Amino acid sequence: AGVAKLNEAKALVDTLKGKAAEQSALLAQKQEEADAALREITASMQNASEQKSEMEVLKQKTAEENSKLEKRKKAIDIELAEVEPLVQEAKQAVGNIKSDSLSEIRSLRAPPDIIRDILESVLRLMGIFDTSWVSMKSFLAKRGVKEEIMSFDARRITPEIRESVDELLHKNKASFDPKNAKRASTAAAPLASWVRANVEFSRVLEKIEPLETEQAGLKKNLQKAEHRMEKLQKALDAVDQKVAELRDKFEKRTTEAAKLKIDVDKANETIAAAENLVGKLDNEYKRWSAQVGELQSELDTLPKRAQLAAGFITYLASTSEDERRTTLGAWMDATNLTGFDVRRFLSSEREQLGWKGEGLPSDDLSMENALVILQSHLRPFLVDPSSRAADWLKVHLKEARLEVVNQQDANFTTALELAVRFGKTLLIKEMDGIEPILYPLLRGDLTSQGPRFVVQIGDKVVDYHEDFRLFMATRNPNPEVPPDAASIITEVNFTTTRAGLRGQLLATTIQHEKPELEVRKTELLRQEEYLKHEKPELEVRKTELLRQEEDLKVQLAQLEESLLQELANAQGNILENKDLLESLNKTKASSITITDSLNESIQLQDSLDKERSAYLPLAESGSTLFFVISDLSKLNNMYRFSLASFLRLFKRALETTQDPGSTDMRIKLLIKSLQNLVYEFHLITFTQYIPNNVDMF
Repeated sequence: AGVAKLNEAKALVDTLKGKAAEQSALLAQKQEEADAALREITASMQNASEQKSEMEVLKQKTAEENSKLEKRKKAIDIELAEVEPLVQEAKQAVGNIKSDSLSEIRSLRAPPDIIRDILESVLRLMGIFDTSWVSMKSFLAKRGVKEEIMSFDARRITPEIRESVDELLHKNKASFDPKNAKRASTAAAPLASWVRANVEFSRVLEKIEPLETEQAGLKKNLQKAEHRMEKLQKALDAVDQKVAELRDKFEKRTTEAAKLKIDVDKANETIAAAENLVGKLDNEYKRWSAQVGELQSELDTLPKRAQLAAGFITYLASTSEDERRTTLGAWMDATNLTGFDVRRFLSSEREQLGWKGEGLPSDDLSMENALVILQSHLRPFLVDPSSRAADWLKVHLKEARLEVVNQQDANFTTALELAVRFGKTLLIKEMDGIEPILYPLLRGDLTSQGPRFVVQIGDKVVDYHEDFRLFMATRNPNPEVPPDAASIITEVNFTTTRAGLRGQLLATTIQHEKPELEVRKTELLRQEEYLKHEKPELEVRKTELLRQEEDLKVQLAQLEESLLQELANAQGNILENKDLLESLNKTKASSITITDSLNESIQLQDSLDKERSAYLPLAESGSTLFFVISDLSKLNNMYRFSLASFLRLFKRALETTQDPGSTDMRIKLLIKSLQNLVYEFHLITFTQYIPNNVDMF
């Protein structure tokens, strides 16, 4: 993905150049659009001003029309003020007429003149011109006749009808007298009042008709004015909206133009930075492109390499270094695989350097064993005569709630139970064999009890914590592990090898004879703060750049990985990501510095190794002597000799104070001293051995 991003970046540089030219043209276009929007805003504002003037005139005219309308309304109200109460009172009186009273009138065979005159007036006003008694009775017999009379609208009375009824009122004035009408019938009096009130109301309506006509005209004119005002208001609102839109458009175009200008400047800046970066990363790009092809080849052989790694952990962990090389070589031949390194496949160089810093010996055997210990799914059983592996585990697992116990300790069982229950990491040392109490744990004989698991430890059932880890170690180089136990543990052989012991003795010698060399060597092998913060004063710290060759390689690999990671994870256009470009430039600068320092470190380390190699004969002699003594145990058990004892003798030999004058003579003197000390040590042992083991002779 990182290589693809670089390819993309190269293409984007060319694209950006063309885009910058397009954006310049677009910038001019946006500026012209903004000017056009401003001119349109000015024109719209002028038009709105004219419409507002017309609206002000209409408002004034509308106010005048409203004033006239109010005057007409007052005049009409004055005319109606007297007669309307009479009409309402008459309607209410009609509503109070009882049905029995109407039935009583209908039952008359020949009604009195008063009743006839009143009913004839009612019929005429209602527009019924058949005034016979039969017609009158039929009218009174209608359902809802009172409601019909009460809801009668006096505007239906024509001048002719009013004149005929008025004539009847004057001609038979006595019939409409309230007292006379009431004596004739209780229903006649309300009807007589109703007739008089409606005739008078009709006369008033005729009088105010011109006023109402004028009022209607005024209302119509007012409605037209209001409609025009409403239309003008809508037009003004539309203008305001259009002006607002034009302002938004103007602001948008202005903003776009400003943004485009920024983008053009930014694009030019990005192009310059991108060209600089792509040029700097050209070497990495070529190397990464080549590595992409190599990765495909490695992916094709991944199943085989995984199979060899699994076989190594399962079958070769308990074997010696030579047997591992022979067997692994045979497997590689059988699978047509070349260049397989189990250390590189299962761990990173950084991890291995970390183990070195924690005290693990740097020889191949120890590193491979560390991989087995940390990768195997079975419980590791360390055959560790020198106890260096156990000491390394104590440092490596210090953050894992490590607890160390000897198998012979009185609290061994209690410590085991607590570690299982609370998920601790337990290291059991000085194991003579596999105790039966450990078998359920080694086999993974867990029993489910609801949400938890339990395991049998001795005669107790203990809760099993999933974080529990178990490591076992013995200093016995040839422990007796029965077959049933061997199948459920991973035996890891840390038995000392000639190469490993030679390196260890060489380091011990250098520490004693040439401590300044070992200090410089240790400085080179240190994995601490070098280039962690990329300080600018690198020249001032020239001497501090001489760090461990492996560490520099790891840092270089980390920086390359960081470059690839940042490129791969970059979102969008990486050339526009200033933080990314700055980070890549900074990482590249650090990579260059580390590469230079790596070259210096390699040269310095070669120089130091030449100086240290002068003492190699002493280390070789010491290593050979130890293994010769160890082989004597095959002849007689008396010669069983621990590495720790031999190292103590070796250090005593180095304390020889004689100075022969040259390094070669000094080495010969030390070899002789070592041989004498070993002989003396065994002479004492032999002397002590006889009284206690007389039966053997």
